[in-house]
Amino acid sequence: MLSSRDARELLYLFGRTNAWYFRYVFHFLTFPLRGKPTIFLMGFPKCGTTYFADLLNLHEDIGGPTGLAPISKETMHYRKDQIAHALMPIRGFYPIFSRARHRFDASVSYSYDPGAMSWIKRDYPDGKVILVVRDQIGTFESMMNYYNVRLWRKASEDLQVFNDPDAYRRVSMSKVEQAIEFTRQSQRSSSVTIRSKEIRNLFGEDALIAGRYMHLRYDRWVGLHHKVFGVDNVLVHDFADLTQDPDRIMAASMDFLGLPEWRAQTDIATRELKKNASRKVFRLNDDCKSAIRDAFRLHNEKLREMAGIDLNRHF
Repeated sequence: MLSSRDARELLYLFGRTNAWYFRYVFHFLTFPLRGKPTIFLMGFPKCGTTYFADLLNLHEDIGGPTGLAPISKETMHYRKDQIAHALMPIRGFYPIFSRARHRFDASVSYSYDPGAMSWIKRDYPDGKVILVVRDQIGTFESMMNYYNVRLWRKASEDLQVFNDPDAYRRVSMSKVEQAIEFTRQSQRSSSVTIRSKEIRNLFGEDALIAGRYMHLRYDRWVGLHHKVFGVDNVLVHDFADLTQDPDRIMAASMDFLGLPEWRAQTDIATRELKKNASRKVFRLNDDCKSAIRDAFRLHNEKLREMAGIDLNRHF
């Protein structure tokens, strides 16, 4: 027999689950009354996109997804491996009767998904795309502290495998290039292709580091965005500039988007940035940092030439 406490918990779970399905149906039926995105903030993970989205939400003419979005800023609608979200028209993720004239979708996983880029370009031929990049050392440490520590709850001693400098030096950038090209040709997300047999065989024992290297080759991914959306429709920011001078970066973004002047107070979102920062449990040792600098210096120079962002200055 169920105790009264167990019965209450089951009733709560039953009600919550059915409420979610009811809400999903309600959003589906009312999607024509909801807006669709006009701005795509597409990357990159652990580079301040949540902070950027918080800033955008401060603008009186801009709003983000709510309700059914997996994360408040991300619909993942164009991630075709996310079937439940692909079934919902993208308008269904936004507030009903929203007064915002412009809406953004900040699904950072689109940045590594050539298929998603192609579908967005199909639906929004003149769509504007904003990318945020960050120096590879800072991004790598943030990824470790977020994914491995915060989500997967790995203890610091379990992460020492990532502090072997030889493991970083072993990774072949030509193989990383092959993996990115495989992702482009397959028109799937890199998070999917990296688990494929082809890529696992390509990297072998170096897969742990090489998979992260794939995501840190910003020059390659920004170049793909330029090719799909057009250079004039893509704006790239440096995470350091965004956090150090958010008003200037947002003013430049409004100019790029053709939106009214930026007048919002950024201190609110800045407090959220500090609150959401990952706990700094994992830190690369100096030899590993040196190996990463050597691996990405040339590629960062290519990024500087194509987007005017110099990540090498942080090294």
